[in-house]
Amino acid sequence: MTDAQAKIPPQNIDAEMSLLGAVLIDEDVLSDVTEAVTARDFYDKRHVTIFEAMFGLSDRAN
Repeated sequence: MTDAQAKIPPQNIDAEMSLLGAVLIDEDVLSDVTEAVTARDFYDKRHVTIFEAMFGLSDRAN
């Protein structure tokens, strides 16, 4: 294993997209997800932004 490979944290971009898609389909999923997942758990920075926006919009709606 090279140094570059050793420094990449574990990631699953498909799982991140699936989680975000589930929240888009059913907003009630967000409350379940936020019990186990935070924005810092995402590897893709775009997904961090989307998750934070979803959480912020949900928080404002309630």
